[in-house]
Amino acid sequence: MSRFFTAVLLFIFATTATFAQIASIDIEKGVTALAKIAVESYRDTGVTEFEQNQIDSMLLGDIKVSDHLEAVANPFRNGFDTPVGGNDLKSKNIELLLKYKISKTSNGYTIDAKLFDPLKNTPTMQRFTVSEFKQYPFLAHNIAVWVNDYLRAPSIDWMKNFVIMAKDTGVKKSDIVIADYTLTYQKTLISGGYNVFPKWAGSNQSEFYYTAYEKQLVLYRYNILNGKKTKIISSDGMLVCSDVSRDGKKLLITMPSHDLPDVFLLDVQTGAKTNLTSFAGIDVNGNFIENETKIAFVSDRLGYPTVFTKAINSTAVEQLIFSPRYNSSFSAKNNLVVYAGRENGSNNIYLISTTSGQKRQITASGWNSSPRLSNAGDAIMYFKNDGGRTFLGIFRLNSSSNFLFPMNFGKIKSLDW
Repeated sequence: MSRFFTAVLLFIFATTATFAQIASIDIEKGVTALAKIAVESYRDTGVTEFEQNQIDSMLLGDIKVSDHLEAVANPFRNGFDTPVGGNDLKSKNIELLLKYKISKTSNGYTIDAKLFDPLKNTPTMQRFTVSEFKQYPFLAHNIAVWVNDYLRAPSIDWMKNFVIMAKDTGVKKSDIVIADYTLTYQKTLISGGYNVFPKWAGSNQSEFYYTAYEKQLVLYRYNILNGKKTKIISSDGMLVCSDVSRDGKKLLITMPSHDLPDVFLLDVQTGAKTNLTSFAGIDVNGNFIENETKIAFVSDRLGYPTVFTKAINSTAVEQLIFSPRYNSSFSAKNNLVVYAGRENGSNNIYLISTTSGQKRQITASGWNSSPRLSNAGDAIMYFKNDGGRTFLGIFRLNSSSNFLFPMNFGKIKSLDW
């Protein structure tokens, strides 16, 4: 029983953190040459000054986090419909001018945006819409992604994606919540009972898997678009979906084998289950790596938790991480593994290649845990405890820039990005 409890802790301990709204952004380091962009916003009748300020503030934060743009003073401010010539922009040393107007309709809120480039005669235009004001962060996030893509800079598509979390609401009570990456927007999808370990079922984020504590532990798939809940499998012991294949047809799950947890491959369509690990101890948290030909997983087969790899069609197991020794939390994308490692009283985030073995330290101070790679593998999300405060961190791999969002209340049990 104690070893089973330890296995559960390997999933839960490193993913517990406080949950909050964004108050500020703390930039630890940035080295990228930034494109200078001037921004001016306008609002139609029906949009309040408060609403405009909220969107403006969020967009300025996104521009910082994009790591490719620098907001500069706007010398123009001559109306939304007034064009600005390329020579005017060049004379002011401005590479882009963004104008946008916020409108409120019966269907929600709309932003019409114009992007002026000194190298083009006419502006590039785009429209963005949300159904209610509390979704306003996504108006800003989508504008930032649009401008970033216009520059053909490295992707920041993760900015407009949902983060999904299990949020504690009481004793043995946990809701499933989606949020934007700043945690400003929050929406509860599943409430009542103890619901944990959400995992996106695909990159389009229309469905996710989660574990519900009922008479047995039950793994469900939930459709965000229609609210449909489908039972996948149940277990009398530990049950977690830790990864999903790219085609969505296979899951890596952790469940008991002879009373102790192992990693299984589950075919969603047929229900067929293949035991991928078999060890008289704890094997948990399987992740697909190297084009889904292998898995990485956490095991205590050395007497402490660390990450191992194995080919799906082989029984041979190899140790991936040798230092720091204590590694209970990690995630993987193709041939990259990001993990938390404990050493000399601190806990830091590291990145390692499964093919070359090259390792890179991501954080250097504080207590850092629960790292998650973005779908493109260009950014890392993690929790940081430092100086008695907790932050949600975003680390940009292309530039080594680190952005910290203070977190002030509540607790997160687990999350996926």
